[in-house]
Formats: sequence, structure tokens, C-alpha cells
Amino acid sequence: MARRDSWKKWSGLGLIGLSGVWFALIFLVQFAGLGLAARALLSTTFLLLMEGTFYVGIFPLGKQVMSTYWRSIRLKLGF
Repeated sequence: MARRDSWKKWSGLGLIGLSGVWFALIFLVQFAGLGLAARALLSTTFLLLMEGTFYVGIFPLGKQVMSTYWRSIRLKLGF
């Protein structure tokens, strides 16, 4: 059972890392020699991919990560 949990943890972390790659590509698209419409389309696509892979990466990590995430937000906001 521990091996299964380890696989879920690493797949979730990998997807969250991939969302960081999509985020970096949003900024790199602006320096490509593309037209305005192509840059806007690629930036929007990368933004959607970034959000999607982040939230899909959260699911395998489970309740522990989300509770830690919400706790840090509550502490920053003073709740």
C-alpha cells in the first residue's frame, strides 16, 4: 500500500511541476517571432494547461496538501 501512495505523491508533484513549465512558457511566447493573434492563442492555451495540470496534480496528493494550502492562506489573511 505504501508503494501506491508513493506513486500518487510523485505523480501529483510531477503534474504541479509541469504546471510551472506551462507558466514559464507563457512568458517565453512573448519573445517568439509570432504575430499578435498567435501569441494570444498560445498564451491562453498555456494558461489553461497550467491551471488544469495544477488542479489535476492536487487530486493525487489529497487532503493533506489542500489542508496545508488553505491553512497558509488563512494565516496570511489573519483568519
